[in-house]
Amino acid sequence: KKVLILGCGALGSWAAEIVARANPNTVHLLDNSIIKPGVLTRQNYQLDDIASNKAAALAKRLRAIASNVSIEHFDRETHAFLTEDVSRFGSYDVILDCTASAIFQMKLERDWGIFGGHTPCVISMVIDAKAQYCLCAVLSQNSRGGIWDAYLQLKCRLSLDGRRQGIASAFYSERAARDLFQPEPGCSDPTFSGSTADVFSLVSTALNLSVSQCTNGNTPVGIVFSTHNQDGRSGSLDVFKLSMAEETIAGQ
Repeated sequence: KKVLILGCGALGSWAAEIVARANPNTVHLLDNSIIKPGVLTRQNYQLDDIASNKAAALAKRLRAIASNVSIEHFDRETHAFLTEDVSRFGSYDVILDCTASAIFQMKLERDWGIFGGHTPCVISMVIDAKAQYCLCAVLSQNSRGGIWDAYLQLKCRLSLDGRRQGIASAFYSERAARDLFQPEPGCSDPTFSGSTADVFSLVSTALNLSVSQCTNGNTPVGIVFSTHNQDGRSGSLDVFKLSMAEETIAGQ
């Protein structure tokens, strides 16, 4: 398999190692950010990597782990990389979105039509500010809609379901921003709180659940789960079949 991983931060750096250890043919890593000291607490880097490009440092690590896997890195902005070469986008078997960037996902949704219906399986994941919950959007090959459309559908399902108020609050209420923290030193933007163990648990579970959905029908899937926590709350799992996007032209 040929896999593209978008974002090599807390989610992507661990997801990339899990994927590399599964022995695919090719892994491409994409990230244009720099490793700062503060990220070492929960991202898959070491002291010698500080001030290096994340994708480059991660590629070096993965080559030492999986020498028979072809690994390349790209120090590029994500949206531009995907849209400048339509044929390249379709050449991957799986694209794993670990950017957790709503802006990127909206821009990609806007431009989804340029791929002409020829898209690979796409898996996207995002975690909440306390690293207790995870949302995944899984698009099958040649999906009519993109990641943002799937996340919007998932948001509607969770917000309208009174049984999932805790998850809805974690992602869609004022709490989602309030629970973020500003770490020093290392990160310039507010980020989630959680340990490497928290992140790795969520990422590995997300991959296991999502990969099984890639070939399970042609409709997008939303996955919502939580892990067991120290307060005694049991983990939960919900899998939603989402609607396929339909093109609507005003006046017709």
